[in-house]
Amino acid sequence: MSQNRRDAWFKFYPSDWLRDTRGLTLEQRGAYIDSICIMMEREGELPSDVTWLAHQMHISSRKARAIVDQLVEATMLRKTESGFTNNKCEKVLAERETQRIITAEAATNRERTKRESAPNQPRTNLEPTSNQPPN
Repeated sequence: MSQNRRDAWFKFYPSDWLRDTRGLTLEQRGAYIDSICIMMEREGELPSDVTWLAHQMHISSRKARAIVDQLVEATMLRKTESGFTNNKCEKVLAERETQRIITAEAATNRERTKRESAPNQPRTNLEPTSNQPPN
């Protein structure tokens, strides 16, 4: 799982969840929410390695394969060349990445403006020099 926990949350709408998962069994809903959480934490699709998925979901490989196939059939997951994904997760992750880029650009521009508006001010050195005792 991702070591990067910048965005360790995502919006969850209970009414949407209940409406969209009514046709799934309890077992399928559990695997589906695990799949969504793993995709959001990894910031990308699930690998196609069923053994890995089974380990993440604490179920047998056979059960994982069956449930993933059922979720694909129910269009909750989509098979890709390298694994499985979900359209809504892809959309949310793309929006998140766009927002990261916008935020980074805004921060860069803000810092550039600060430097340009005060070019003659010396930078302060917060590190004590060798002849000054530390506080």
